[in-house]
Amino acid sequence: MNEQPSKIYLLPNLMTAGKSVLRFYGHVEDSRGALLQASNPDAASDLFHIAIWFVLGAFVFDFLDGRLARLGGHESPFGREFDSLADIVSFGLAPR
Repeated sequence: MNEQPSKIYLLPNLMTAGKSVLRFYGHVEDSRGALLQASNPDAASDLFHIAIWFVLGAFVFDFLDGRLARLGGHESPFGREFDSLADIVSFGLAPR
């Protein structure tokens, strides 16, 4: 009877969502670069560099989400599951 409902904390989950968004745009730019590679290698190279920055940003967000949750004492079952799902999508979808 004294069970407290699970809470969803904003800042760590925003970091997790940001990681997913950055990685998604990284995939988009990578795909655009792959399509342009044969016809315009210079433009494709620029798109690949942009994709790399998106992936690095996703890595930083991945590093911060768990740290922020633990530092603030805001760990939750939802946050752990959301982070695991975002990790699978972000870093396991189609790495090149």
